[in-house]
Amino acid sequence: MIFCVRNPYSWALSLFKRPYHQRGPKSKRMLDFVTQPWMTVARDNMPAVLHSPLELWNVKTAAYEKFAREAKVPTRLIRFEHFVANPEGEVKEALTEFGISFDAIKQVETSTKYPDITLTELSSYYEREELKNHLTQEVVTAINALLDWNLVAKYG
Repeated sequence: MIFCVRNPYSWALSLFKRPYHQRGPKSKRMLDFVTQPWMTVARDNMPAVLHSPLELWNVKTAAYEKFAREAKVPTRLIRFEHFVANPEGEVKEALTEFGISFDAIKQVETSTKYPDITLTELSSYYEREELKNHLTQEVVTAINALLDWNLVAKYG
């Protein structure tokens, strides 16, 4: 089982831009978004309402960790930013670690979420940490107050 964990600041910004499954009115400001309650969907398998979207990151990341600890199958956690930088290498490394043979891995050059951006451009965005250009100090402070720092230390 492979889990992909994203930097929580990047994750929050992405969810703000594309708030999949968000119920209720959409926030116009990132600060409002990260500090408002988040209503989950049934497949999240957690309480119906969380304190904030960042609690969703905390709970999901903790669940990945718990699954990896208790699983009877091989698990691997990869960082989203590493995957974007080198998707072919990350997949090959995971398959090798799992003992799965492969002949060739074909890298996809475009994303379904970002069809107008090449993989090189997307990788460069994360490598240069351009997401910082979209986060004010006020938003970072709010996010910091909502994160589980034990999880961030391990996976963020």
